[in-house]
Amino acid sequence: MIHPVGMYQFGGSLVNSYGSADDLSMTIGTPNYSTATIYGLPGESYVIIDGEEGLTLDYTSWVTSASSSYTVVMDIRIPTQTVGSGYTSLFHASTSNDSGLYFNSTSLVLYDGAPEVNEAINYDQDWIRLAVTKNGTSSISVYYGTLGSMTFAGSYDITSITRYDLASDLTFLKDDGSEDKQSYMSFLALYNQPLTLSELNAVPVPEAKHFALLSGCFILGWLAMHRRH
Repeated sequence: MIHPVGMYQFGGSLVNSYGSADDLSMTIGTPNYSTATIYGLPGESYVIIDGEEGLTLDYTSWVTSASSSYTVVMDIRIPTQTVGSGYTSLFHASTSNDSGLYFNSTSLVLYDGAPEVNEAINYDQDWIRLAVTKNGTSSISVYYGTLGSMTFAGSYDITSITRYDLASDLTFLKDDGSEDKQSYMSFLALYNQPLTLSELNAVPVPEAKHFALLSGCFILGWLAMHRRH
């Protein structure tokens, strides 16, 4: 299993629960939290990001250079995003340009002055898992789907550009203009290498929350049983 350098599960805070990456922070405002059934798992926690707010993360705590490889995996829901409702910002590697991942009216778009990946998905307010992988200075790829069932949306040759380098804070669910909406995020994982499709499908969360609980119950049961002998 490939281990993340950052894992955020939003159980009442923006702290990193695994690896070397810093905690997340709000661009403005104060986070609110709730729970829902996500991918059939009840009681999953998530953070609520209102329009014009957003999440940021300093890149220097988990990659060695701005041009490094990375993977971002996130579970999100945009409750006001409907087919035909325009662009919504999802992820930016830098705050200095518009290059990033968006929903538009009917597609998942990797934008870099023009839609470089444009996958028709007709997103309509449900939970979705998204992934962006950067392979050094060669390409950036986009995936989407649900837990354990991701689909390749497309890739973009970035040999001669640096706009997806981690040159400043990463931003999530925040635009530098008006292309953001109220958003929910229940999970975020960061890797300092590009994951393949099969590796993305093996990312073991949000079951990790339940796995930790089950593991604790197993250990307590094992101790109780052995105390009887």
